[in-house]
Amino acid sequence: MKNILIISFSDLKSDPRVYRQIMFLKDKFKITTIGYKDPEIEGVEFLQVVPKNSFFDKIYSAWILTSRNFEKYYWFRYDFSEVLNKLRNRKFDLIIANDVDSLPFAFKIKGDAKILFDAHEYSPKEFEDSFKWRFFFQKYKIYLCNKYINKVDCMITVCDGIAKEYEKNFGVKPTVVTNAPFYEDLKPSNVDENKIKIIHHGGAIKARNIEKMIDLADYLDDRFTLYFMLVPTDPNYYEYLKKYAEKKNIVFLEPVKMQDISKKLNDFDIGVYILNPNGFNNLNALPNKLFEFIQARLMLAIGPSPEMAKIVKEYDLGIVSDDFEPKTLANKINRLKKEDIIYYKNNSHIAAKELCAEKNKEILISLIEELLT
Repeated sequence: MKNILIISFSDLKSDPRVYRQIMFLKDKFKITTIGYKDPEIEGVEFLQVVPKNSFFDKIYSAWILTSRNFEKYYWFRYDFSEVLNKLRNRKFDLIIANDVDSLPFAFKIKGDAKILFDAHEYSPKEFEDSFKWRFFFQKYKIYLCNKYINKVDCMITVCDGIAKEYEKNFGVKPTVVTNAPFYEDLKPSNVDENKIKIIHHGGAIKARNIEKMIDLADYLDDRFTLYFMLVPTDPNYYEYLKKYAEKKNIVFLEPVKMQDISKKLNDFDIGVYILNPNGFNNLNALPNKLFEFIQARLMLAIGPSPEMAKIVKEYDLGIVSDDFEPKTLANKINRLKKEDIIYYKNNSHIAAKELCAEKNKEILISLIEELLT
């Protein structure tokens, strides 16, 4: 059995893309993982690495970054000593490096292993809406991309727009493996034409400008109730959103485990997402939640984000707004009849068998088998 090492500087249990990678491969290969938190998957070995987070460490890290000593920054930022000690004399056939930050470590320990790089986003523009990120981190990310990307044996990413940007700027041709979750054996729920339930779920993250989706409630007719199932990623922002939504026809729900999202959403009718296009990655996003809506057998109502709009239009899953303003999308939603919603939910039911993780598993295993032959 071939040995595969999966590296991701994240909580492996709640990182959907990495968690699926492990699930795809665990029965066919011997899997070792490195990350912040254990994926808690039977038979999968976990080694922990965490960034240094003391006040001194952060100040010193910032100073190194501003001096553009990127190599020194990288090897100071994380304490790899324990992991390196545990990996001494270990050999892997393949290393899967998630996000560009994991590439220096992957190359340090690679030996004869092949390296598959999974770019979850376009790293040089990861948080380009933030001046702080642009000042401290953008040149660092570009440095990592320039140094390592052309050395990997295979590269994947989440959508066509990001793949094309990497090809344009770094001369690589990533294979697209979407963020679709596993297939759910569900059916579209019944639609009550007088109580149509619209839901948005995800992290309470300021850059996503969730207020715009809350503002939908101001323009929807009284057939519609808007629900939010948010993870309080930013607790202060989450509390602000709840206050912002007061006196509107809005209900906040407690989040569920990642693996239960689509089953929970199945009780609703329309999945909504207006993603603020405040940077390249947000404009070109093709997120988990779009596919979770589909697995939940919901109709979709989204802003004109090109990658999401392409899926919605290709499979005829719902409506795409003409702009990113809530009133524009609300006007389209208000024109819906019960029969329209049923039609789109049924189309999601058909598309769910195609837009699922099982299809991506076939792509990933095919790439790996080719690398390892």
